[in-house]
Amino acid sequence: MTEYIPQEPSAPVVYDAPDGDSSLRRIHLARETALEVVVNGRSHSLLMQTPGAETDLLVGYLFTEGLIDAPDQIHRITLGPAGEFLGAQMTRAEVDIPGLDVTAGLPDRPTVALSSCGLCGKEALNKLGRGMGRVKSRQRFRWSSLLGIMGDLRRHQPLYDQTRGVHAAALYNPEGGFEGCAEDVGRHNALDKVIGRSLLENRSLDDKLVLLSGRASLEMVLKTARAGLPVLLCLSSPTLLAVEAAKQLNLTLVARRDDRFLAGYTHTRRLED
Repeated sequence: MTEYIPQEPSAPVVYDAPDGDSSLRRIHLARETALEVVVNGRSHSLLMQTPGAETDLLVGYLFTEGLIDAPDQIHRITLGPAGEFLGAQMTRAEVDIPGLDVTAGLPDRPTVALSSCGLCGKEALNKLGRGMGRVKSRQRFRWSSLLGIMGDLRRHQPLYDQTRGVHAAALYNPEGGFEGCAEDVGRHNALDKVIGRSLLENRSLDDKLVLLSGRASLEMVLKTARAGLPVLLCLSSPTLLAVEAAKQLNLTLVARRDDRFLAGYTHTRRLED
């Protein structure tokens, strides 16, 4: 039973009756807002994202989309209001990339990247381009550390604790040490945020493992490979196309099958006992 009381949409009231003990409690929902990305005066995309860490998101997004190869190629990022989208205030990000000729055409991307999906496997890998190449890292990781890494993720998800409605992407070093985490309503946004923050801090990624709170789709594999991350670990099974892409891109892809069993899908030579 749900009782509706007019209030902020982020905190509805629900009726909860555990063990027959009726009580009212408030729950919080994750915010989702529209971020319009304008590159050199030309509208490029509309991202549905969790507010906060917009610079990290933009740098990671522009990098994984192949518009930049390093943050210093961006001259300026200006954030400001941009009207409403479905009744909510939009944000516009004006990005100035002097070395990018938008008249020559930007990478072929969907007009709107919804939080649930990016490419969803609908575009052929050989048409994506955007600076993609095979992962070159020879960094190795231990199988025994992977379960511990997955168990550690929950300690770095404060927004998930509040809402139960966001994804996370986290970086770990070969010793299993935590390096950083980002949360967002979009899986690909969380990954872009953690990549963007690493690029801004000039931290290497070719010796890191990235852990996703959800499944690995084609889009997530492409972004991971573009960043040069050698291992992608996820808490849900990957899609078939994600496995095929990881195989071609020399990316090690591992997923949890249950709490005690891991499945290595591609290039498991980077994993040792």
